[in-house]
Amino acid sequence: MISIHNISKSYHTTKAIDNVSFDVHPGEIVGFIGPNGAGKSTTIKVLLNYIFADHGDASILNMSCVAKSKEIKHVLGYVPSEVNFYPEFTALEVINHTMRTHNCTNITLRDTLCDDFQVDTHKRMKELSLGNKKKVAIVCALVIEPQVLIMDEPTNGLDPLIQKMLFQYTKHAASKNTAILISSHNLREIQEHCDRAIFIKSGKIIQTIDLKSLPLSGKFVKVKGDIRGLEALASQVLSQDATSIAAIFTLPLNDLMTTLHNRDLQDLIIEDVSIEHQFIEYYKENTHETSL
Repeated sequence: MISIHNISKSYHTTKAIDNVSFDVHPGEIVGFIGPNGAGKSTTIKVLLNYIFADHGDASILNMSCVAKSKEIKHVLGYVPSEVNFYPEFTALEVINHTMRTHNCTNITLRDTLCDDFQVDTHKRMKELSLGNKKKVAIVCALVIEPQVLIMDEPTNGLDPLIQKMLFQYTKHAASKNTAILISSHNLREIQEHCDRAIFIKSGKIIQTIDLKSLPLSGKFVKVKGDIRGLEALASQVLSQDATSIAAIFTLPLNDLMTTLHNRDLQDLIIEDVSIEHQFIEYYKENTHETSL
């Protein structure tokens, strides 16, 4: 499992993460959500012992991320947001090097992963696109059959079919009791594939939700034009100004359409409610945040 307790980290006068605590249990897939600069990557760097926290402690499989970093990395799969493997190595050489480092000999699994993720094994890393580099990193993380899997923006650069394949493997790993942490700013992706979501903003954990029991009833509606009285009918107003409103409505759709009938509207959007709508206030851009 992954366990973080009261972790804080500052860069000069900027507090990247502030008293962050959470756990990821075996067999659980947890989404780590936040805008760029919220503190997701800093938290992951602490877990990987790439940087030291100023305060607090972190452990993986009950081993200290500082004192037992070597032992942890032997059983941990990691997909970085930016892939920087040896540029002169071929994709296959990188994967084989990873397998040797982890004493992994499952050639059948390696070949299956390379086929499923459409890895061009003979190309050098410097010749690969962002998406193809990411696929190599995914194979490296999965081929060792890790007890813990950490992925930082894993779907960046991947086409939809490969994204689907990734989450099939992720769910299979969870079924074998792997603890999985996925850092992302893609709320829909997290909603569909994770058990829980942890929201971080400006270095602080602001909400943790159980996605399996989260009610997502109603409609997300965005109206531009004559919006008089709509805020009174909404279950939750997400944003509003003089001529537009974005809100969640739980009244029957026919009643809503009757209310909007004959109004002077410039634009109308109606969608099923998702966590992107439910928690949009957590996801608003903060101009004081920087990439950390």
